[in-house]
Amino acid sequence: MMTGMPDPGSPDPGSTDARSPDLGSPDPGNPVESRPFQAAVFDLDGTLVDSETRSHESWRHVFRSRGIVPDDSLIRAFVGRRGIDVHDLLKEQVPGHDPAELMAATSEHFHAPHQPPLGPLAGAVELVRLIAAAGVPLALVTSAGRPYAEQTLDELGVHELFSVVVTAEDVTVGKPDPEGYLAAAGGWARRPRRAWCSRTPRPESPPRRRPGCTASRWPPPTRRRTWPGRTRWSPT
Repeated sequence: MMTGMPDPGSPDPGSTDARSPDLGSPDPGNPVESRPFQAAVFDLDGTLVDSETRSHESWRHVFRSRGIVPDDSLIRAFVGRRGIDVHDLLKEQVPGHDPAELMAATSEHFHAPHQPPLGPLAGAVELVRLIAAAGVPLALVTSAGRPYAEQTLDELGVHELFSVVVTAEDVTVGKPDPEGYLAAAGGWARRPRRAWCSRTPRPESPPRRRPGCTASRWPPPTRRRTWPGRTRWSPT
């Protein structure tokens, strides 16, 4: 979710913001959203692409192959974290094993030739295209590395729709710190006053609302592996 997005309040009547149309103003003929917003920010894994199941299976495979009892709570803690943060968790929680070797083995299993291509979560690509067609700027903020993120966007066929892509290499502190989301906001020529963001919440950091942003929880509480629908979003 987007956190720390400043909300300057109502613009001065003579300001550019006051004269410019609100890109996210509700349109009775467009079912995208009932609230105005000026930008949309997406996470990648578990939000646009259905990768988390394979990721968890890869970690379990690597742990078992080295005589380590898989700890599902630890594996879930990897969700949404940069590689350097996962490295530190492994160093602390799995003593006696080289974190870098575990991560390399997991990546190898995740990207192994026998693995089928990763697919989008149902409705995700359609939603991205719907928002882009409404003229709303899109950004991606992910804890993944840039090569993987850009390749995945290419495979989904939506890379050209994202004018801003923020990856692990672009921040000094990972999620849930707001640095990545603030970097995304600063990447547009006109900084949005209101934004909508969807990301996969980490277990210890459920989505919250902060000034300037409506955050949507994903997956929804039902744990369905599909989008809640293209006609409305579920702000929390």
